[in-house]
Amino acid sequence: VIKSGLDRQGALETAVHEFGHSTEASMFMNAPREVQSEIFKAFNAQIAAIKKGSLTVEQHRPITARKYGEDVRTALGVGGYEQYLTNFNEWYAEQVSRWITTDKQPVNAVEKFFAGVANMWKKV
Repeated sequence: VIKSGLDRQGALETAVHEFGHSTEASMFMNAPREVQSEIFKAFNAQIAAIKKGSLTVEQHRPITARKYGEDVRTALGVGGYEQYLTNFNEWYAEQVSRWITTDKQPVNAVEKFFAGVANMWKKV
């Protein structure tokens, strides 16, 4: 996934997103049921708030979309691509990449979970 054509920033952004995918299988699946439930609620609420076909690729993926050309970043995520951008696995990985790249302090259980995942990356 991290290809030789990516610049350093693009490679890092891709790496943190892919790290998010790997933690879904390990950390999310082993999180307490209450935490999993809160994460699913946050996901469902965010997705429900999006009007179909209204967001660009960059709005769906503000961290990892920078590696794409402007034509892709500014295109609306529609149809099958929108389904891909809004599925749980992609949303989860994007949350991880967002928390890795912020200094924001987590305030609720969902934010604390993703901040904890991000802290693991930062330790590495």
